[in-house]
Amino acid sequence: TRLFLVGPRLNWNSCNRMIVARIIVLVETLRRFISIASVLITIGTI
Repeated sequence: TRLFLVGPRLNWNSCNRMIVARIIVLVETLRRFISIASVLITIGTI
């Protein structure tokens, strides 16, 4: 929440916010996929 209080120079338009939101969703999906894959690999090696 600090980023929104820094100043008007960081006041992005809606297009950049949509891009950032999409990147965050992609990162979260990748993280979930990696964690599931690591669990499957661990189960497979055991």
